[in-house]
Amino acid sequence: MSKIVDRFLGDGVSVSERIFYLAIFLSSFFSLLFVSVAVLLRMDYFTVAVYASISLIGTVFFFLQKKIHREILLTIIYLTYVNLICFPALLIISPKDLIEIPLYSIIGLVYTLVLLHGKTRIIMYIIQVVTDMGVAFYRFVVMDDPALHVGPNTTLDYLRIQAAIIITGVLCGCIIRYRHLQLRKEMAVRELATKKAEIVSDAKDMFLVNISHEIRTPLNAIIGTTDLLLDSNASNHIKEKAFNISNSSHALLSITTDLLDFSHMNVDSITPVNVKYDLAFMLNDIINLMSVRLLDSNVEFLADIDPSIQKILIGDSGKIRQIIINMLSNAIKYTKEGFMALNITSEQMSDDEIKLKIKVSDSGIGIRKENLDKIFEPYNRSGEMTDRIIEGNGLGLAFCKKLAGIMGGNIWAESDYGKGSVFFFEVNQKYDKEDENERCGSIKNTDDTVCFYIDRPDEEKNIEKVLSVMNIKNVKVSSRDEFVKECGLNKYTYYFVLADTYEFIKEKLAESDIDWRKLVIISDCNYSYSGEPIEYVLTKPVSCLNIADLINRTKNFAIRKQLFEGGFDIEKATVMVVDDSIVNLEVAKGILERYNPTVITAYSGAESLMTLQDEHVDCVFLDYMMPGMDGIDTLKAIRALDNPEKSNVPVVVLTANVVSGAREMFMKEGFNDYLSKPIEIDKLEKVLLNNIPSDLVKLKV
Repeated sequence: MSKIVDRFLGDGVSVSERIFYLAIFLSSFFSLLFVSVAVLLRMDYFTVAVYASISLIGTVFFFLQKKIHREILLTIIYLTYVNLICFPALLIISPKDLIEIPLYSIIGLVYTLVLLHGKTRIIMYIIQVVTDMGVAFYRFVVMDDPALHVGPNTTLDYLRIQAAIIITGVLCGCIIRYRHLQLRKEMAVRELATKKAEIVSDAKDMFLVNISHEIRTPLNAIIGTTDLLLDSNASNHIKEKAFNISNSSHALLSITTDLLDFSHMNVDSITPVNVKYDLAFMLNDIINLMSVRLLDSNVEFLADIDPSIQKILIGDSGKIRQIIINMLSNAIKYTKEGFMALNITSEQMSDDEIKLKIKVSDSGIGIRKENLDKIFEPYNRSGEMTDRIIEGNGLGLAFCKKLAGIMGGNIWAESDYGKGSVFFFEVNQKYDKEDENERCGSIKNTDDTVCFYIDRPDEEKNIEKVLSVMNIKNVKVSSRDEFVKECGLNKYTYYFVLADTYEFIKEKLAESDIDWRKLVIISDCNYSYSGEPIEYVLTKPVSCLNIADLINRTKNFAIRKQLFEGGFDIEKATVMVVDDSIVNLEVAKGILERYNPTVITAYSGAESLMTLQDEHVDCVFLDYMMPGMDGIDTLKAIRALDNPEKSNVPVVVLTANVVSGAREMFMKEGFNDYLSKPIEIDKLEKVLLNNIPSDLVKLKV
């Protein structure tokens, strides 16, 4: 018996099928029971035949469902036969008044509500109600049989009505109760699955945080060491290799940041963090990252940045950066050859607010018109190109649309299938009046002039456009020989030429005895200039950002040319660095030494406490994750020291934990400041200026 029950009502059978089997079984069983009673009571043959057919068809459908698994179709056929044919026929045609028939119609209505779904349920329910009302009207009003107005007058009549009430109650009650139990069971399973999913999600988040920390920690050593090499007296050949290592390391660093963001995809808990940020710096970082990714591709990367855009904005730069990287990465993934273009413009919204407009276009495979809306749905897989997700580590367009919505922005796409796609992202950003005059393409020296020879029409047009909109006086020449001649005349501030063209003309340039300091080579980010007399390399794509860096001699550009020197000196200060990695200690010490402090290193929290008690220290840089005493334990021990001079020393947490909210968490624990690994010079300077006593800071003139 249990095997039969498991076969039809076991866990291996879907809920809808189980309810179907139970409903059909009960209907067939009571129909057969009615047939038996009707025969004993010698009721008319028509009534017996109708109930017998209901029982027979129900039995056939019961076993047929096991083969074809089409419970919805069988339910519609069965309900149509019983509710729309049999019961109306019994009420109208039966020679004996079956006053209990309307009660049985209730069963049909309940079956319709429980067994069917969606529009089918609504349509069937309406048809049945209309049919029942029509039949009742015809039977009790149109036919106008006087016997109907008397009501039940025999014991058998009362028994039939009572039986109809009981049968209706049993059938409807069983079906509704069983459905309720199944729903509770489903809810319990879903709750258990949700709890398991939350556990898995928490484990995933912790794994991503840990793996990111493990990646960022050695990256700190790599980037720090390459920065020291770039700031040393090493040969140009070594510096060139260090530059390439630094480029790739920063690309990997960006990926680890995206990895952490991926672990926090519960957008309901995400809120915008509106702070001041440098738009030009952010875009330079994004362009550099994408340039590295495109090194081995046949895709040309173009950047068209409006130089008049506000440079210092107020908004959530992290989320904006994520969205732009996602858009560009999708273009990279689906564009095998041709171009990918980043276009940034703005629209003035009020006295202190602009609408930032980002457009990413490509010549890739494009998107079918019917899939344009679907690409922003999570986990969509319809069509040939639907869920365009960042290759390897992306957050996905669905997540980006939610991020855009959180910031009050909008993201959408347009496409000509087979020819490419265009993605748009717009978001409003505030700015302070004091920063109003700082623009992405602002230049300090407006007297600088440029002469250029670019033998590629598209690139020539782009450079001419950028120089013109930046109001930089420029002259283009039409041949290599003319360019060499102009270089020899030395009339212009800079001379722009493509790297491959330079290889052809460098001997002629040498013969012309030019001023090599004015020659600017335009190249990919991996161009090697070691051994060459040139001083400047402008990395593609050329935009107002890197041209402004060139003319203003800013350090975004300086990585290819100038040595970065600290803008202040803390020679009289003593700084302690605590880290369990010897390499990281050496890197941090090397970076700090450019500001000339006395640097003390400690390999553990316990060692730092002993040193702190014996030495005067003005600031402590404390690694968060260390064996034994971690950063927080060490901080608590420092704060518990008896000597106020020691216990109140500024302590800066040094950590690879850059997840959203990490800074706030560390500050809440009692740290004075926060510095993420790998160490970035501008952030380090800010931390030093904020925490070293001002009388120990000497600004360089």
